[in-house]
Amino acid sequence: MTARMASHEFAVFVGECFALEDTRYATMLTAPWTPKPLPVTIPTALREFDSKLSILLLAAIPEPVKRRLLEESDDVRSIEILDAVWRHVSPGGQDESKSLTQFVRNLGVASTAEEALQMLRQWNTAQKRAVAVGIPALGPVEKYSILTNLVGKLEKKHQEFAHRSQTLKHSTEARVPSESFVRKLEDMCVEELRLLEADERAKTSRDKAKDQWTMNASVADATAAAAKGNVKGTGTGQGSGEGGGKTKNKDG
Repeated sequence: MTARMASHEFAVFVGECFALEDTRYATMLTAPWTPKPLPVTIPTALREFDSKLSILLLAAIPEPVKRRLLEESDDVRSIEILDAVWRHVSPGGQDESKSLTQFVRNLGVASTAEEALQMLRQWNTAQKRAVAVGIPALGPVEKYSILTNLVGKLEKKHQEFAHRSQTLKHSTEARVPSESFVRKLEDMCVEELRLLEADERAKTSRDKAKDQWTMNASVADATAAAAKGNVKGTGTGQGSGEGGGKTKNKDG
């Protein structure tokens, strides 16, 4: 077999492997409850191509995926490598699913209104993406707990926000939170957070203006002091010169 023929046949083999994994992965996405496909048997005549492709893939894939593969087996076939890559790093794969799940269930606590609004936007986007890739949606009780935790620090700092929040939380609806109640709570939080964000920005502007005024005043004081020092120095020099001239005339 010539080098050109071997190169062409290897390219065909690679294409067939990728096409096969596309089909297997599509099946997994449409029916995730189905068992993992059985290992593919590579014909003896193609095992050299399989080994070559496996080496190339192992050199190119992310290190965590490679580590997981090699921990399972020392003799990894190319289709198994592709399967791991598709499952872990493809959109909707295990890595994305794990990341989305961790984020939507562990949003954290915001320190500022601006941060809270940004986290809320990201949280809502992540929830939509999670549902799109097949992750079960959060229940209203979970959402209620996550929202309460998110703004807890800000409620302690702002009395009006805390009052509105507590009024809702002590209502009859809060006993068994529903989706509509959680939306009402989130809408209230967004409304209060936007007001607080405006206050934060105004305070930041005032602080910047104050710092600028202080800096300008310091520069002005320094300039005035320098100018005063120059005037004194000039006056002393002139006085000495006149005195020296008078002495000389007297002697003459």
